[in-house]
Amino acid sequence: MGILNKDIALLLSKFPKGTSIGNVLTIGRLNNRIDKDFMQRIGFHDEGCFYFDELLPKIWKARIVESLDVSSYQKSSIVHDLNFPIDDSLLNKYDLVIEGGSLEHIFNFPVALTNLVKMLKPGGTLFMSTMANNHCGHGFYQFSPELFFSVFSGESFKNLSIYLAPSYFPGAELFQKSFIYKVESPIKIKGRVGLRTNSPITINVMVERTEKYFDEFESIIQSDYKIAHKNLYKENNFSKQNNLRLFFRGLKQIYTYSFFNKRFYKKTKLLDLLNENSDRL
Repeated sequence: MGILNKDIALLLSKFPKGTSIGNVLTIGRLNNRIDKDFMQRIGFHDEGCFYFDELLPKIWKARIVESLDVSSYQKSSIVHDLNFPIDDSLLNKYDLVIEGGSLEHIFNFPVALTNLVKMLKPGGTLFMSTMANNHCGHGFYQFSPELFFSVFSGESFKNLSIYLAPSYFPGAELFQKSFIYKVESPIKIKGRVGLRTNSPITINVMVERTEKYFDEFESIIQSDYKIAHKNLYKENNFSKQNNLRLFFRGLKQIYTYSFFNKRFYKKTKLLDLLNENSDRL
């Protein structure tokens, strides 16, 4: 678990430096893995902060900063197993919940995700960084943008943004100079927004909770199946297509499910989010 350059860039795109961000919860005591060059870029030198919850109050104005983990071995403020519902004392408590790499390690992740949302105040923001493609064996799960576009599509949520970031190495902290890509919603595309890569990919999700009452996620159906169930597109009959035509369809699919597809993925330089508004630095 840790916070990388891309995570800070995304958080600063939402919350300019020095902003009051209220009550903050980190899931686990997140390691500070921001490199020295990037620290200087956002106006800091080596602050000597091993954990992100120590650095966070130096970037933003936080009323309280707490951490939650399954055990006390890293001295988290709150000990709780997110496989199980949270205590009522944590409901609607935080303005910002930061999940930096725990979700993929939690077996009952629908309950864990429900917990993260229920700990937010109405109007609060959930920020997540977890694993997407090519992280087999890292944890229990690798997540698709489709999951988060689907679960956060209800009236209890707004301002959803999802980003993917490739890395040369399984440890994303080992090379942090890559691009990040904003993902288009499959609901808007009316089809699958897939991705085929050779490199490991991490996924970032940022979403706000609305004033609408939230208790649990409703039954979730993948967006393209919702379309199919409404008979909004005609199913392909592959038995009537020859092998050559199928081969060329496969080649087209390789392009479609890649970062070259600007309809699905908008390329963003790591610092572009900050440079759009210099007062965020």
